[in-house]
Amino acid sequence: GIMGLGLGTWAGFQMSTLMVSSIAITDSGQRVVPPFILTTDWSYMLLIYAALAAIFLAALFRLTRSMMRLDLHTISRTEG
Repeated sequence: GIMGLGLGTWAGFQMSTLMVSSIAITDSGQRVVPPFILTTDWSYMLLIYAALAAIFLAALFRLTRSMMRLDLHTISRTEG
């Protein structure tokens, strides 16, 4: 989960830079002055990351609870 969030954040920054650099050109092909400055509002991002972490932990907790309730001895018995 952490690797996915990190890789997604990095990829988002790379895509933002690529998109802005392609439109930050004048009609004569020169860079615009002053250059575009990309900013990220980290308060929203932290809320999203916290929500994703909560969903991940809830799913992990539910999976663990359901696995603990299984009777593996009964399930693994084969009759034939």
